[in-house]
Amino acid sequence: MSTPKLPFLILDHDIARDGTVRNLIDIQKMGTTLSIKNEYSLFPMPPPVYKEQPVEFIHRAYMGAATYSKFTMVRENEPMYENIIRSTKKLKSATSLNQQYQYAMALQNFTWLAQEENEVNRRLLSLSKQGHPLAMYEYGLKLYREQSDIPQAVEWISLAASYGLANAEYRLGKLLTTSPWIEQDEKAVFWFDSALEKGHLPATLKAIELKLTASDQSLHNQDTAVALLEKIAANQTSNPEYFYLLALSHKNRKNRDFTLVIENLEKAIFMGRAKNWDTAEWQDLLARLTQGRVTISE
Repeated sequence: MSTPKLPFLILDHDIARDGTVRNLIDIQKMGTTLSIKNEYSLFPMPPPVYKEQPVEFIHRAYMGAATYSKFTMVRENEPMYENIIRSTKKLKSATSLNQQYQYAMALQNFTWLAQEENEVNRRLLSLSKQGHPLAMYEYGLKLYREQSDIPQAVEWISLAASYGLANAEYRLGKLLTTSPWIEQDEKAVFWFDSALEKGHLPATLKAIELKLTASDQSLHNQDTAVALLEKIAANQTSNPEYFYLLALSHKNRKNRDFTLVIENLEKAIFMGRAKNWDTAEWQDLLARLTQGRVTISE
């Protein structure tokens, strides 16, 4: 497709309990999208609530040219519009599961395309039943986002994860550790570990967190957590969560350098505030670490 005048971006992200945008994952993009992603991540959403308690949730965002209506698309980028129409006509009559999946996703991403009521769901469900892992994940995620059938959503996401789909593995791990509709299980670190082996950064961060802080002591693995932190350091320079986890790792190391604990925790708090994150828990930890009575013995 021709490059849109505005960037075209569809992404999934977690909504934290404070409503802030975390762990952005590109679904489809064209053009330069870094600036609009950075701007988008600065503005919190209404905090998700379940039974009057804040919870984490998943959201799919459409930005730039992805928000165009049919008429705006024709006006702003007619070549792109024509390519979409031409491509979807070919995909609609195609017979392979992958092409049929692409057609279903086109209907979902470009809602102005001619389609029957509930056609996206029907197509994704049909493809899922025929064994297409991406369709399983998309269908399950759609059911979960829309809160239309939580048990079925989890079942399809779980099945997609069993095929080794990294995004599905990460999402299943998140459901097992944060969803209020599912019994919590820290052994979900298995799914994060599997996804991180495929280079999934949000899964890597969650795996590190569990290896450092899980209530189940048998899941702790300080050495692996430190190794993972070192591995992703280069592309986490603007992520407050990374520096919080780095501070925790220094706190638990043998022969620890306490100054590194404080420096990284203060950096995490400073960066988190700049992104409008709720850093109260981190500030409480900093206060506990820097206040109190010190006893010196020989």
